[in-house]
Amino acid sequence: METTQEIAKILRSTEKMASEFSRSIRRKIDEDVSDDVLLGALRKVNPRALDIDKVTIAVKSELAKNHRRETRRSGPARTIGADAAEPSDPKTTRAEIAEEETARPARRSIAQQLDELLESNWNRAEGEGLNPQRMSGRQFVDAVHRHSDRRDATLRRVLQACRRIDSDDVLLTPTVVADAIRQEV
Repeated sequence: METTQEIAKILRSTEKMASEFSRSIRRKIDEDVSDDVLLGALRKVNPRALDIDKVTIAVKSELAKNHRRETRRSGPARTIGADAAEPSDPKTTRAEIAEEETARPARRSIAQQLDELLESNWNRAEGEGLNPQRMSGRQFVDAVHRHSDRRDATLRRVLQACRRIDSDDVLLTPTVVADAIRQEV
């Protein structure tokens, strides 16, 4: 009953309204959710922007987090059947299995993508006998800004222009990229 009182306090409502809110969340998720999970999700949502959809999303993420936590504790799921007869690799630990399951490729920033694109373009140019002037991505963007309007040559536009020019197999230089941005805008 204490959690219902805390939920009512967060919602700034009566306990009856809080329990009805909890029921509607449970109906929307279509799963039995404990009051503690619901309370944890409510605490994460901005109190000024409380609505059922936001709380539902928070509860789902809370449930997923709890599920991941339980999966890590219990280790890998055991299979029944032909696979169960095969011994598992003793060198593989639970931590490694959990890491493989939850590992996602890291999202690269725009600056990192630009650095990689410039590096590959310039390596290709050197392979063809050209001698490109190498610089960091930040220096490249600053050089593009010297040849164009800073407001037009945002980092994202510089990257997009570099991708277009690189797809045409042209050497990337600040002036070429600045010209492409000016033509685009």
